[in-house]
Amino acid sequence: MTISAISGIIVSIMIPRRITVVSLAVATSLLGDSALYTIIPIHAERLGIRLALVGVLLSANRFVRLISNSWAGRVHDRLHSTWPFVIALGVGACITAIYGLFLGFWIFFACRLLWGICWSFLRLEGYSSVITESPPESRGKLIGAYKSIITLGFMAGGTLGGILTDTIGYKRCMLYFAGFSLLGAFKIGRAHV
Repeated sequence: MTISAISGIIVSIMIPRRITVVSLAVATSLLGDSALYTIIPIHAERLGIRLALVGVLLSANRFVRLISNSWAGRVHDRLHSTWPFVIALGVGACITAIYGLFLGFWIFFACRLLWGICWSFLRLEGYSSVITESPPESRGKLIGAYKSIITLGFMAGGTLGGILTDTIGYKRCMLYFAGFSLLGAFKIGRAHV
């Protein structure tokens, strides 16, 4: 495949602004969550978590989504607003800061449950933005673009989380990620998407 063919594919996608903004905001919100998958298994004892409970902790956010996904859908249908999305971004950033400031299984467990609820709103807004901002014939490539952008956030969180924890320390890593995520939430809130 030639360079011109690759650039042609990229240009042909033409991601609408709202989808790009929502995708980048969700990607930055994933930094702290993703970093935990790298950091907790290695530093569990140092973080006040028994190694046997690491799996429970890292999966808690997925179990709560069995309930929170339908709740987020009802809130979204009732409000027809992006504010639940913006609030979820802000709460997600605060959760990442809490990971850096406090230690122990129960604090992390409560944050993981709350993150699962936030993720229900974040994912819903991502899919909703693709559906509302694209014609049916473009939805496949735009959902693919959305998923690719948020996956970059997940990959960056896991990779940078490990590197930053080793170089500047766990607490500072999480606080940097929280600040970066909060900046994304602030920009989205200011723009009202």
